[in-house]
Amino acid sequence: MIATVILGLVYYTLYLYRSPISVGNPVLELIGGGRPIQVRLVLEKEAVANLQNHRLYPVESGMSQPVFLIDETDHDLIILIHVDEEERALKLNKSAVQSVLYLP
Repeated sequence: MIATVILGLVYYTLYLYRSPISVGNPVLELIGGGRPIQVRLVLEKEAVANLQNHRLYPVESGMSQPVFLIDETDHDLIILIHVDEEERALKLNKSAVQSVLYLP
């Protein structure tokens, strides 16, 4: 029993925790992988002004600049942005997000 737990921890540490996130792989999506995922967002027109203030949503483009998705809850997306050469977390309401494009 103890050997099974130890082998499970070793397997998780070596093969799952440090692996890059693979969209569509339910094991890695469930566990997380420990890294933010690079995405581009398409937002509702009312929400675009907020990201344009941070220069993340160009007027001519239909989607945001690449940002890092840190976490996703039932109601919010938490993304990592760069403001004045500093990293900041920004929480977006999911109702303002039309789609999320996962980047490789």
